[in-house]
Amino acid sequence: MLLEKFEGDFDETTSDMVSQIVAKTIIDVGPALLEQVNTRIHKNFNSDISECFEHPQYLNSALKDLFGDSFLGIVQTIKLRVEGLGLDDTKEFVSMLGV
Repeated sequence: MLLEKFEGDFDETTSDMVSQIVAKTIIDVGPALLEQVNTRIHKNFNSDISECFEHPQYLNSALKDLFGDSFLGIVQTIKLRVEGLGLDDTKEFVSMLGV
């Protein structure tokens, strides 16, 4: 199951940390939604949430499709949490995520 992928130990690369933040934020909205977002990313881009750091536009598109205008709050939460890492290499992700 997808949720299990985001539990447990990780090699804490920036990409992994951002993927965990994205997953946790979506789970906070609703645990079943993580699978829906991942399915949408896979369907539209042949990718998944674990690649959202490299392709934030995929995440943005999936969230817009699934949540309409409500996606703005989710994106803002993701951005705040990622910015909280204080890592320079997350700045491009944050700006590409939009809003």
